[in-house]
Amino acid sequence: RQLRQEYLKSVKDVAPVYDGWQRVKAGAQLGSGPGDMSMIFGYMKMLDPGSVVREGEYANARTGAGGPEQLRAEYNRLVGGGVLSAEQRKQFLAAAEAAWTPYSARLDDAKRVYGSLAGQYGMDPARITVDPVPATVNAATEEAASSDPSPGDEVDGYRYLGGDPSDEASWEPL
Repeated sequence: RQLRQEYLKSVKDVAPVYDGWQRVKAGAQLGSGPGDMSMIFGYMKMLDPGSVVREGEYANARTGAGGPEQLRAEYNRLVGGGVLSAEQRKQFLAAAEAAWTPYSARLDDAKRVYGSLAGQYGMDPARITVDPVPATVNAATEEAASSDPSPGDEVDGYRYLGGDPSDEASWEPL
């Protein structure tokens, strides 16, 4: 029990970052204003899992840097139903994956170290290295396993916007 508690303490911040990563990916698939809001809030929670994302921080994440009026205008546009461009969605996905990768690696390292310790003490490693996130945690593996395009992908002269890949409305001609 003590070894499991030590392990869980070492990976306690992985689950909220993973939740943010999942929100970013799910929001990108929607390709809509609410999906974009989910992406941005999920990304901000990845960066600081314990914080409350306020409108100003949200606007900064959406537009990068800019004057206060530009930030307010962009925030109001998005709340009113506007959407990120396909390129912006792609950038958020890439940034979120980059933010998740060290957590995923740390989780893998902790499983290896504590699993090895458990084995040395004659315990079943699976009883010590319980997973703080759902079974599939490696972002690179998830992306490689997915056959669906990501928003912004270009296929046969069309750009994927998000949503159902079999729906024509999910694509725009280049």
